[in-house]
Amino acid sequence: MKPKNLSHIRQLNKKNVLMALWENGPISRADLSRLTKLHKSTISSLMNELIDEGLVVELGEGRSKIGRKPTLLHLNKDFPLFIAIDIKVRDTFIALYDLSAARKKITKFNNSNLLTRPEKYVERLHKTLMDFLETKEYDSIKAIGVSVQGMTNHSDGKVLFAPNMGWKNVPLGTMLKKYFDNDMEILIDNDANLALLAEKWRGSVLRKDDKSAVFLSVNEGVGSGIMIEGKLYRGVTSRAGEFGHTTISLDGPLCHCGNTGCLERFASVITLIDNCFDGECREKDIIKALSVTKELYLKGDKKAHQALHNEAKYLGVGIANIINAIDPSVVIVGGYIRVVWELIENHVIEEVRRRLAIRTPESVRIVGSSFQGLENLEGAAILAVSTVIPTQG
Repeated sequence: MKPKNLSHIRQLNKKNVLMALWENGPISRADLSRLTKLHKSTISSLMNELIDEGLVVELGEGRSKIGRKPTLLHLNKDFPLFIAIDIKVRDTFIALYDLSAARKKITKFNNSNLLTRPEKYVERLHKTLMDFLETKEYDSIKAIGVSVQGMTNHSDGKVLFAPNMGWKNVPLGTMLKKYFDNDMEILIDNDANLALLAEKWRGSVLRKDDKSAVFLSVNEGVGSGIMIEGKLYRGVTSRAGEFGHTTISLDGPLCHCGNTGCLERFASVITLIDNCFDGECREKDIIKALSVTKELYLKGDKKAHQALHNEAKYLGVGIANIINAIDPSVVIVGGYIRVVWELIENHVIEEVRRRLAIRTPESVRIVGSSFQGLENLEGAAILAVSTVIPTQG
């Protein structure tokens, strides 16, 4: 076997070992050998290398019924570190994560007046990031993962179209790289894809046999992430999953995308809030506005009931279309809509049952997200970690 092939195999073995540690650590060398099916001598050699690189640390002794107690190994929680960024229409969240994708700290800033000028926005983002990080933390950053509400090209970091943010063909990855060293890896993906990635690795609703799943993200806009055979599906041009811009009414209202009658215009949380308050909601914070909507509903307010009834109906229509197109085992609903999901869940499921053409409703689960927010940020962290551990596979 050629040396080049041997080197490639060793790198694959290292990634497999890191993945095993990511999922099962702390763990002994013997258990790693059993999990990865690699020889004990190979595990020992790889561990020595990973410890020297600072990626793995020895934690101490584990339990053993007989004989010598094994030394437990785990991922280093201090090196390397990763930045996750979640760019929403009104706010940007920034968080610091370790190699196990555990969050260490978080901050946010309002970006409402900056998105029309992407260069100024990136300048503000970088300044906030520098103020957020200590020098020691910055020096340990390996990669940055970014979540964006819109169509993105995962391969080059360009935001192709984010209508609710007013962005079109914005080279976000290139713009961010200007502020960092050349070896800093910056990965960008849309929010729904990353929410689904978070559900896969850190959520509680996906089952081991869920090889096909859809995450429906309902925020200011509506988008979806698709997983097929356990892997994210982005499509040929990175535009897969834009169900929010499928037409459900030929004569419907104009959408930010330029089309008319898009699902997003009927089922976004902005439409829900506008319907509840006749477009005159005084509360500008979306989560607070949805919380007020929920309170009004529970008090029997007729407008709140009608607004949530319409939301359930159109979400049901959209989800039925998704099921007919993708045939997933589960549809996960998340985003800001989680604030009121418990009020409309049964109504959404009933609407889906009415509209499924072929498939029996019982064969697909429709559930709320495991997360009460921040799923995009969690997914962005896991995306960044994928530069070291194959978390996208």
